[in-house]
Amino acid sequence: MESGDGSPEDFLDVLNQRLSDVSWASNQGLEAIPKRLEEFEKQGLTGICHHALESLGTKAGKNDIWRDAYRTTGILEYSLQKVKSGTTASLAKQHLRVIGNSVADNDTNRSVALEALESLINCIWVEELTITALGAIFNLCYDYPPGENRAAKLRLDNIVANHIACNRIPESGIDTAGELIALTSESLSAPELVDDTSLSTLSQLLDAILPPTASVETHPARLPIDQILELCAPYLSNNDLLLKLPPSEAERLLNILWETEPFDPAAQRALYQALNHPLDKQDEESSFRSTRLLINGICAISATEAFSRTYDLQSAFMKKVTSKVLSLSLEKDLSLLAPSTICACTILGNLAISDAVCIEMVNMDLHRPPIRILSTSQESALLHVTAGLLRHLTFPRHNRERLGNAGLINSSCRLLLNPSPAVRGEGAAILCKMVDDDARHTQQYIIEIVQDAVLTTPTDPPHQPTILEFMTNQSLAPSGPLPSTSMKSVNVEVGKAIVAMLKCLINTQTLDLGLLHRMYQTPLLAEPLKRLARQQIFAEARSEAIFGLGLMLLSAEGAASFLAGEHDNVALVDSLRSLFAAESGGNETAGVQLQRDRKNVLVVISGLWKHGADIMDTPLKKRVEALHSELAPFMASNEQSVAE
Repeated sequence: MESGDGSPEDFLDVLNQRLSDVSWASNQGLEAIPKRLEEFEKQGLTGICHHALESLGTKAGKNDIWRDAYRTTGILEYSLQKVKSGTTASLAKQHLRVIGNSVADNDTNRSVALEALESLINCIWVEELTITALGAIFNLCYDYPPGENRAAKLRLDNIVANHIACNRIPESGIDTAGELIALTSESLSAPELVDDTSLSTLSQLLDAILPPTASVETHPARLPIDQILELCAPYLSNNDLLLKLPPSEAERLLNILWETEPFDPAAQRALYQALNHPLDKQDEESSFRSTRLLINGICAISATEAFSRTYDLQSAFMKKVTSKVLSLSLEKDLSLLAPSTICACTILGNLAISDAVCIEMVNMDLHRPPIRILSTSQESALLHVTAGLLRHLTFPRHNRERLGNAGLINSSCRLLLNPSPAVRGEGAAILCKMVDDDARHTQQYIIEIVQDAVLTTPTDPPHQPTILEFMTNQSLAPSGPLPSTSMKSVNVEVGKAIVAMLKCLINTQTLDLGLLHRMYQTPLLAEPLKRLARQQIFAEARSEAIFGLGLMLLSAEGAASFLAGEHDNVALVDSLRSLFAAESGGNETAGVQLQRDRKNVLVVISGLWKHGADIMDTPLKKRVEALHSELAPFMASNEQSVAE
């Protein structure tokens, strides 16, 4: 097969004969092929070139022995050069086949072809070459780190996303396109994954589902939505990127979610299971992952300042959201709701950032369906965000009577029995806010019995707990760790609620000794405060707890309630001694808090000695007496009143 020997037809016959005999792969019988093909192309014999390249590409795809031969005889290099320099679309397609099949699972050939990757990517823009180019690029880059890294630098993900958005990739190529986007995004650096190109990539993929100015009904996606959402996954799962998206993307994502979320009860339960346990993602179905990422994306965007500046309750988008929530009032059973309800409640909660907006929401009756959700749903993901919304609505005192009358207090008590620490914390936070400087609800907590519907098991009438006793018991119950330190802790929130009630009752303007007496009769009342006073994680909560203990120990009755518990009071006294001796480390803010804590420690120790010395056990009495003597010089110079 020498240059210039035989007719073009003879050339093809000889080529096919040699390609049918693998022994030629190790002989010197293929070196002339590139030169002969170049001659034929110059003579306009593109048909001969096409057939020859087609045979070469097919053989490389079927038997890997030819791949090394193509490299050593210059065939691979020839095809790479032709793709770089340009040729007809028909021949370029065959060159891409030769390249793609030659580099499959062959890192040596990949290293040769890598410098031509940009030229291969440029072929994607030619309609006739798109599918073949995607395949060649995939074979070059997949499971080959240098190729993946180079593709990332060339932002192959953005180019492929553009083609998907413009419907330039047929369905037969979408899987390969998705693999290329995935391998590219995995190789992006952290800054690259959140840069403007990544924003553009995600936006273009969403365009393929739903252009910003269209609706799902008027613009059905040409490709399956689930497939495109899978391509969005690397970007939707990056919270830093989500926070850079414009607020309008939350609207688009929610419209997509409304269209794609499951309505079959079994599928909804399975999806909620995935949402309730977000860390268990190993066996997560792709459709569930897509829905979860949509929900997370919507919630993240709606939490930005830009979102709250863009939308209010009168905007068209928010009217759709509020309409969805209000429509739940017509449902008889709210125990199983569409997962998009999570987004609706989150969006409303993120907008409820001022008293005026919170009051407007309650005036619109937007609190009623969420309260029913708290009373009926078992889904922790939904309960957590719904409780968060309602907690925001409790901030204006103007709202609290209506919220209480609508059943919020007992619904929140129900949350304290939920197995999710985050849900329990939000329930406790609502109960805490409802008694903040609120005498009416303080009295309700002390006097009223928890409704039977809240309790998981019936109790005998003599043992039916008040709301306050129920809260206290639940704060002392075993609980798992919170997924995030930013979440509300049931221990902290119940402790804060007890302190708020003490402040309300001991306030000189509203002093109610009878109600305070009933409060001190609550079993284990001081135990949540003692726990908080000893822990080292939440400094502010510790200060609040010591302040509350100081309030209790201003009277003999409060001291009796303090000593009636089961806590290790000796250890508590020792921890207070250590806190009093602590240093602020030069931090001004910490120094102010430490001074406040020291003053309240003095009140606690003084009150224990003054009002409890006769009723405490001997070990505790010795410890308190010793510390009281040690701190006596400081007590003489400090007025004995608690410091808020």
